[in-house]
Amino acid sequence: MALGAAVWAPWQETVAPVLPMMPLTMAIIVLGQAFPEELLWRGHLQDTLSGRLSPRAVLIIVSVVFGALHILSSSPADTVTERLLYLVTASALGFACAAALVRGGALWMAVGVHTGFHMGHRLLPTQGIEYGVQLVILACTLAVTGFALLAPLGRKGRQAEAQGRIATKSA
Repeated sequence: MALGAAVWAPWQETVAPVLPMMPLTMAIIVLGQAFPEELLWRGHLQDTLSGRLSPRAVLIIVSVVFGALHILSSSPADTVTERLLYLVTASALGFACAAALVRGGALWMAVGVHTGFHMGHRLLPTQGIEYGVQLVILACTLAVTGFALLAPLGRKGRQAEAQGRIATKSA
């Protein structure tokens, strides 16, 4: 908004009419998209790779492959650049969800991040003026979210982990 890349869509026209359906929409997102994808990507692949690779390598691989698979998704991207930015944004979502799993120690936090991402798009719709810029901002925001979720696992986080205040997966 501040950069002029998008404007808020008229809420009364876009969200208000479908607001009564939001609980159903959320259930569909959780059951049809967020939970199945997180079960596959974080619940299976991330868990499987965690036994073989470093935590950093697992985060990178799972995030990039999750993003790359979104080449098959439909999006409003018109140009090759926008399509690539869409994949980067999907990778950033994958990173935020992977970080949520690492931080929370269970799949549900990743499902919550994934669900929140999609619900946010429905409750706060925008009209793109510069879709590519919107994607860059969104990707950066998701990446910062992922790093923020991992930050407690730094120096002070290791102390908290040792004291049992942060959920982690045991080896």
